[in-house]
Amino acid sequence: MGKKRHECCRDHKLSVFFSGKNTKELKGIKLKDVKGWLKNRFSYNFVHIRKDPDWGHGFVHFENDDDKTRFYNYVRNKKFIGPLSKTIMFAEARPKGGDDDDYDDDDDDDDDDDDG
Repeated sequence: MGKKRHECCRDHKLSVFFSGKNTKELKGIKLKDVKGWLKNRFSYNFVHIRKDPDWGHGFVHFENDDDKTRFYNYVRNKKFIGPLSKTIMFAEARPKGGDDDDYDDDDDDDDDDDDG
């Protein structure tokens, strides 16, 4: 039986997308580096982060829409200097392939990253 997925992993409305100034900017950046930077930089509660070193983007997942909206309203239209001095920008997450019910099917995320 597979692991239990958080509601935020199934609902794009509970997530905020992040990327660099181009599609390659964040490639090679590890999940732990982004997580540490977010925890030190922002005082918002997030459930966890989805970021693979091969991706030039990632997602910040929240427990509820209020937490997501507060965070997004703070970061939108701004550029931040993140891990390894890379530029990070945030945007609203969209459904993967237009499917509102299961926008992020990858189950290879952060098993040990449910604390934050």
